[in-house]
Amino acid sequence: MKTKGHMVLPVFHQLDPSQVQNLTGSYGEALSRHERDCASEEVESWRHALKEIANLKGWDSSVIKDETRLIKEIVSDIQKKLHHALSPSIDAERLVGMQSRVKHIVSLLSFGSTGVLIVGIWGMGGIAR
Repeated sequence: MKTKGHMVLPVFHQLDPSQVQNLTGSYGEALSRHERDCASEEVESWRHALKEIANLKGWDSSVIKDETRLIKEIVSDIQKKLHHALSPSIDAERLVGMQSRVKHIVSLLSFGSTGVLIVGIWGMGGIAR
């Protein structure tokens, strides 16, 4: 599946995932309407993408009926994935003089914060920031 570097996490809210996978119900109807207005290659690429998405592990609101619990599970999973993606891949213990610097950078990243953060890395080109 082409994700262009993005993480795809499907949520099937009040929707049977098989409708997406088999392109039935409102999904099949919508694609039929689009076939009249769009290029067939474009609609075929949408069909393929929808089928792939339906095969991904995700959340189904018919399995987790309590919406509050469903939302909490989704948020928790995303936080885990983001923390894993953002965790330092450097073994600071083995690099002389780096441990305190890595700790400082990690503290600036505010892991566990509920706000939106923007991180910019500045420096001379070619030094593998």
